[in-house]
Amino acid sequence: MPPLDRLQTSLGLFFSDPNLLQSALIHSSFLHERPDQGVGLIDGERLEFLGDAILNYLTAALLFERYPQRGEGELTTLRSALVKTTTLAEFARTINLGAYVRLSKGEEQSGARERDALLADTFEALVAAIYLDQGIDAAQLFVAQFFEPQLAEIDANGLALDYKSQLQQRIQAERN
Repeated sequence: MPPLDRLQTSLGLFFSDPNLLQSALIHSSFLHERPDQGVGLIDGERLEFLGDAILNYLTAALLFERYPQRGEGELTTLRSALVKTTTLAEFARTINLGAYVRLSKGEEQSGARERDALLADTFEALVAAIYLDQGIDAAQLFVAQFFEPQLAEIDANGLALDYKSQLQQRIQAERN
């Protein structure tokens, strides 16, 4: 696993409380296997919970400001596209976040480091750690670097909807 200083440098973020960054990057399986190495750290799932809420808020605020002409349904669809597991996992991959996650031996051997769910959860935990360490403005700046290219792509090419979303839109259009 590369040193966390490398991640902080590549992100341009330096944590006042390094335990927050460590907590965001530690998987519960690692803590079960090595509880002595989790002293002073926050449970990664707690950070993920907070990060999910922060991401939803920041996404909603960004979309509300950026698209004043769009209604609730369109904004909800856009928010869902930005914060879904596969999108967050891609964000995590762009910064090589999986390389920094501390996993148990079993999770490591099963390929968890590349799983979308683990990467998305870790990205959410990282957002929470940034928020707790540096505040909402820093968290907003961090996620904006990922959201802006996604939104530019959506603006240029439209939003690719999954089958369920397409069906919901059709039913709502036909039957209110």
